[in-house]
Amino acid sequence: MDAVVALALLSAVVLPMGFGVVGNQRLLRQTHHRAVAMELIDGELEVLASGDWRAVAIGKREVRMTGHAATNLPPGKFVLTRSETSCRIAWVPADTRTVVPCAREIMVGGGGR
Repeated sequence: MDAVVALALLSAVVLPMGFGVVGNQRLLRQTHHRAVAMELIDGELEVLASGDWRAVAIGKREVRMTGHAATNLPPGKFVLTRSETSCRIAWVPADTRTVVPCAREIMVGGGGR
């Protein structure tokens, strides 16, 4: 009888806690990937905001990030979209089922200047 009660406690308490730990690991990994991608995006946007946006043609193109932290990201690509009034960089992962894309945008001086 004691063994049955012990197995019931194990099934009811310990196993769900184990699945919770796995879920937390997945969430922590996703948060880390987002932090790394945003750090790389912010660095590139700082360069663009300092005036380098003038050298970028209007349209969409892939950007190659040279930061060492980019090796910690799952497969994906960084896409720079330049319009007359803004520059937007987005990280688009190859597998969007497990990793969330992220982006940041800055306003740049358009034709009014």
